[in-house]
Amino acid sequence: MKGALISSAGANHVILSKQILIVLVVIALCAAFLFYHTEEAKVAQSLRNKEHVSEQNERLKAANKELYDARAAAKDGIVSLEDAVTDFDVSHNVSTITKDIVVTLRQQITDVHAAFAKHEASLDAKTAILDAKEDILIALQNQLSDKTILVRSMEARVIALNGTLPPKSSYDHSVLPEDDDMFW
Repeated sequence: MKGALISSAGANHVILSKQILIVLVVIALCAAFLFYHTEEAKVAQSLRNKEHVSEQNERLKAANKELYDARAAAKDGIVSLEDAVTDFDVSHNVSTITKDIVVTLRQQITDVHAAFAKHEASLDAKTAILDAKEDILIALQNQLSDKTILVRSMEARVIALNGTLPPKSSYDHSVLPEDDDMFW
């Protein structure tokens, strides 16, 4: 019995060796194809990652530049403010402030606070007065509404009793509401 890849001698041996060689070459080609395909996918992924990272780096560089610019602007603002304060001090002789000036300024601040408190108290009193007047107006409106209902019920009774009413006044009653809604 002969095996498929084993021969005992001669011309068959060469043929079987060719078959083994063909199988080995096919296996090598498949391995090379798989290696190439895997490496190509890794290279493509690496390029995509590189593009993503470079975009992110550009955004970070832009943000850092904005922060450095803002920091420089803030430093310039602080320097200009310090210069302005120094110029003010020099031009107004701030270093010669006396206790009398400090006492005067404190008194003026106290006077301003007192004026604010007085004005606030006045506003509170006016608010309380307005609230009381509003309550009175609401009470008067309710009384007027009650009297209107009473007059209408008396009118209905008089008509029911004898069927006649006194002559109406010349006042235009169309301005009065038909229901009890408050109108003002």
